[in-house]
Amino acid sequence: MEKKDSQARKLLEASAWRVRLAENDAEEDEHREFQVWIAADRRNADAWRQVNGPWRLFGEHATAPEVIAARREALTRVEHTGRKRWHDAARSTNCVFQAIAAAALVVVGVSFLTWQNTRADVYSTGSGERRIITLGDGSTLSLDAQSEVRARYRSNSRELQLVRGQAKFDVAHDAQRIFSVTAAGRKVIATGTSFNVDLLETKLFVTLIEGRVAVLPNPARRPADGQHTERIELTAGKQLVLAEHGPPTITDVNVGLALAWQNGLIVFEDVTLAEAVERLNRYSENKLIIGDDFTGSIRISGVFKGGDMNGFVSTLTTYFPVSAD
Repeated sequence: MEKKDSQARKLLEASAWRVRLAENDAEEDEHREFQVWIAADRRNADAWRQVNGPWRLFGEHATAPEVIAARREALTRVEHTGRKRWHDAARSTNCVFQAIAAAALVVVGVSFLTWQNTRADVYSTGSGERRIITLGDGSTLSLDAQSEVRARYRSNSRELQLVRGQAKFDVAHDAQRIFSVTAAGRKVIATGTSFNVDLLETKLFVTLIEGRVAVLPNPARRPADGQHTERIELTAGKQLVLAEHGPPTITDVNVGLALAWQNGLIVFEDVTLAEAVERLNRYSENKLIIGDDFTGSIRISGVFKGGDMNGFVSTLTTYFPVSAD
């Protein structure tokens, strides 16, 4: 009994030290006192390992304000039980261990919820790869080659980010949670709709297939000088093009052609060779490089198979005054 009581006391002390050291205002003197406490008794180090292991489980979320508050509350309960222990020796050991177990469950539970609410699911593809993913709310995400989307679902929002490449979003209706996609300093807001977002090096394309969307500046990113900062609304069959420099443009678009990439085809309608090459390079490990700005400014139209670099180059050298090495 005495050995268990001593162990319980060490765990209480270790818990107290863990909370003290987690505070933002923990000073150097406290850290020195802690080192003295650790060195004073081997059982202190053992108790510290038992307490500190679960505490570190969730990394940076371990010091989130809500987690710290939960830990303080848990520790208060532990200390209250510890004080009671000295008045009721017969029940002391079980009470203390139950309180410590309860504190650990509170800490891990709150940490897990915090981690769940802040982590992002990452979906990506390689060269020539396409994927279709069903998200947790029933929405569907279709990824083009060499693309990446990060999705973070919260209780009141569905936040996605197109990091690179192209993706089509088929949104499940949920009036309680806004569905948004950020890309290149813009945020696309949609509910119960279908749209395509294509991110190139200097341009962002938003194509609305059905429903309605609003495109806003991303409040988390300051727009570049001269960038359009007003809300833009789209209707079905419209494509918004946002260039790095210059005003936005909205044009009618053939939705079938805009989504031909889902069938492995790439359709170019009066685009620069530089833009065409950037799209084609998503489908092959062997990348095309344009030798000069004049060649890159040549405008082309046509339908090509993704990954067929030889066929694309052959067409270029046949119909345009360019050569390929």
